[in-house]
Amino acid sequence: VCSSDLLLTAAGLLLLYLIRKLRQERSARLTLRNEVAENERHFRFIAENSADVIWTMDLATRRLTYISPSVLALRGFTAAEVMQQNLSDWMTAESAEQVLATLEDAIARWNAGDRRDTKRTLAIQQPHKDGHLIHTEVVTTLHANDAGELVSVLGVTRDISERKASEEMMHNLAFYDALTKLPNRRLLQDRLQQAMITAHREQQKMALLFIDLDHFKPINDTYGHDAGDVMLRTEALRLRQVVRSHDMVARLGGDEFAVLISGPNAQEHAVEIAERLISELAQPVTYHDHQLRVSISIGIALYPQHARLFNALYKTADLALYKAKSAGRSSYRLFGDDGELSSDACLQLDLLKVPSGLL
Repeated sequence: VCSSDLLLTAAGLLLLYLIRKLRQERSARLTLRNEVAENERHFRFIAENSADVIWTMDLATRRLTYISPSVLALRGFTAAEVMQQNLSDWMTAESAEQVLATLEDAIARWNAGDRRDTKRTLAIQQPHKDGHLIHTEVVTTLHANDAGELVSVLGVTRDISERKASEEMMHNLAFYDALTKLPNRRLLQDRLQQAMITAHREQQKMALLFIDLDHFKPINDTYGHDAGDVMLRTEALRLRQVVRSHDMVARLGGDEFAVLISGPNAQEHAVEIAERLISELAQPVTYHDHQLRVSISIGIALYPQHARLFNALYKTADLALYKAKSAGRSSYRLFGDDGELSSDACLQLDLLKVPSGLL
């Protein structure tokens, strides 16, 4: 009797333990379910109230599985409309190519065992419903299932159009002349150095023309700076119209301009362009009731005949310009044409330090 009582007591205690355990597990499951639901509500609240567009994409089908309503403000399409679009519909072809290449690289790294960083940041262009393009920044993160297999991508898209416009404005301020919209001295130096490297590698020739407007100061003094600005803008436009499309025209400052010419016939083209510029830029410029006129002087330096280094090419073009102005203006001079500087002197010029005012 005593033994059976003990068995019954033990069974009762075990039953109570199991009931308590089941209640604890049920409570834990309920708590977890509530936490998951709360997290989902929290995520959806963030997604649906964020200015950024939050989305998820299935890797197998490359189709969106969710996109936040803020896509309407970004692209003019509703979330339902975007959900029906293919990858190629919600970005430009160039951006789609970039995205797919980045995605394939990230997947390859994951499959190779590199799973430390699955986040990628890309700048892509997306079409608005009205047709214009939007600059966006997209941050993506790969997600895997419990088996370690990649199944989806979580993405956040942000409109960076204002930032891009600001960057473009800063770039223009840094590299372009505000009055004539031509490249400035800084950009010319950069392009000239690149062109010299290319010319050296491909055994090509190059010409640098320095151009100065003769008697420009009297126009400012007589008619004012507005007249001078009209003259500079007009002459800059004429410069662009005379040179070939792939030649570079820059404003060095004041009434000084430069033209960079590349190609196997650089010398012949430089002389031809110089002759045309002397004729075209001498045409009158109308300012109110006045016909304003200037002539121009041009100095031409050739690479590699006259100089093989960047600083020296600048110096030779400047010396040739000085010779043209000394000869009576309204003319051009090719460096060394007067015989005063021999080829040996040109080689030595490569070793000179150019005064900072020339650069």
